[in-house]
Amino acid sequence: MSRVNIKFKPDYDDYLNVSQAATFNRPTVVLVILMGLVSAGTLLALGLGWLAVENERLMLYLLPPMMFVFFLIYTPINLRRNAKKSAKESLEIEWKINNAGISQIKDEETIKYPWEMLSHAEETAGYYLFFSRTNRAEYIFIPKAAFAAPADEETFRELALEKLGPFKH
Repeated sequence: MSRVNIKFKPDYDDYLNVSQAATFNRPTVVLVILMGLVSAGTLLALGLGWLAVENERLMLYLLPPMMFVFFLIYTPINLRRNAKKSAKESLEIEWKINNAGISQIKDEETIKYPWEMLSHAEETAGYYLFFSRTNRAEYIFIPKAAFAAPADEETFRELALEKLGPFKH
C-alpha cells in the first residue's frame, strides 16, 4: 500500500498563488473575456448611438459593464485579503496520502478527502490542487515544497494519477 506523509506551514504567497490558480482557470478566463467583449460592445453601441435606449432601461444595459468592472477590481483585492487572513491563521498542515484518499490535519482537526470525493487534480509550478466533485470552489492544495524527498513526490504523483487520472495544467 502506497502512502506519503508530509508537513508544511503555508505562508501568504502560498495561499495567494493557490487561490489565484483556482480562481483564474481556463473557464474563468474565457468567461472574463466574453464579459469584456459584451461590456465593450454595449458601451460602444450606447456611446455611438447605435443602441437607442429609454432612460428607464439604461441601467439594464449598463449593469453588465458595471459588473465586469466590479469583478476586475474586487477579485484581486478579495484574493489578497483572504490570503493574508489565511496566512495569519496558518498552522502547520500535515497531509497523509494513501489508497483511501487524502487526510489533511491542522492542529487537532482532521479532514478526510476520499479519492471518490475529488473530481480532478491540477498541477501548477509550485502546487498540486485537488477539486471537490460536488463544488468547484472547494479544493485542497499541497505545495511541492512540502515534499522532503523526490521519491515521496513521485509516489504521491503515481497514487494521484492512478486515482484521478492525469493532472491538468
